[in-house]
Amino acid sequence: MHYYTRLGPHEGARAIGENTRWAVDEIDGQWWMEHGIAAGDEAVIEWTMTWRDPKSGDERLNRGTEWFRFRDGKIAEIRAYHHGDAKNPRGDLLGFDFEKRGYTTMDDWRAPEGQ
Repeated sequence: MHYYTRLGPHEGARAIGENTRWAVDEIDGQWWMEHGIAAGDEAVIEWTMTWRDPKSGDERLNRGTEWFRFRDGKIAEIRAYHHGDAKNPRGDLLGFDFEKRGYTTMDDWRAPEGQ
């Protein structure tokens, strides 16, 4: 099961894959893993997603984190945390210097291969 803060859950590899395929095909979605930690049957990643706004065509960037739970060597659950609103549409940590710390920035944005 893949849980989100802004979507209903997706259950199973097909539903999760179709959602990801839509993002790649329709909004040029690309994900960058910034950091990861694993312990026992859990792992967490911090990610950056670059994408293109389908209405304006503007290049965008979002940040978030996902927590994974494993069972029998397979992903059993993903809890994705991402938030953005009018004040902070990217969901950035306010006051955090992403560029100085080596995170992906809009300067790194590029169209997916084949686009």
